[in-house]
Amino acid sequence: MRLADKVCVITGASSGIGRAVAEAFAAEGARLLLVARPPDHADLEATVQGLPQAVGFASDLSDPGAATEIIDKALEHFARIDVLINNAGFADVALATEFSVERWDRVFNVNLRAMFLLAQSFARHVIARGGGGSIVNTGSINGIRPEPMLAAYNVSKAGVMALSQSLALEFGQYGIRVNTVLPGMVYTRQTAPLLDDPSFAGPYLTGIPLRRFADPKDIAPAYVFLASEDARYLTGSSVVVDGGLSIGISWPEQINEYPDFT
Repeated sequence: MRLADKVCVITGASSGIGRAVAEAFAAEGARLLLVARPPDHADLEATVQGLPQAVGFASDLSDPGAATEIIDKALEHFARIDVLINNAGFADVALATEFSVERWDRVFNVNLRAMFLLAQSFARHVIARGGGGSIVNTGSINGIRPEPMLAAYNVSKAGVMALSQSLALEFGQYGIRVNTVLPGMVYTRQTAPLLDDPSFAGPYLTGIPLRRFADPKDIAPAYVFLASEDARYLTGSSVVVDGGLSIGISWPEQINEYPDFT
């Protein structure tokens, strides 16, 4: 097993990608501290109960003190930490002209500031014990391919890639690798109402060469790879898992009606 006895902290672990990553890590033998917001505590407990060697911890990542609490909790239970999966994040939908400072800050506090603070606390522990570890940050293809009405989310996810590269430059000398996963559109409980709407899904799917939305389990293997020794010489990289959405335009079938287009 690729993560046997590795202690891994996973944020945003109650559902979606985070839960799929937790399940994949457990299957690879990892010991887990799974973190979710207090309102998601019931879902978190359900996740924990289904996994061996997993402990749940409710924490509000918009609180700057949460990062230290999370790392301390992992050390309390497992005495060490080997892998940090910075997965927690959210999108706030609004026109840029209507975005308040408070809403902007809330997105950045969770999507970027908390990620940095957790990576900082993790690195301090790893360096003190002699080095060696892996951080995987959840970005999004929105960081390289923005969508309208998601300005704060788009910018925060672009920042995740820059953060990962910055930390990779600084932490590499200590044997800490830092990489990013960039998922495309993933079918989760949060996105289901939108993706179940044919008026949205139909046009969107024409832009995905594989013609389907991702299941969280499609994304999880990238995290297993990056956290494991299989990726031992990989740092500062971004792994795109989007069904081809970001590689270019997928023409609608109606283009066949215009044979002289070129």
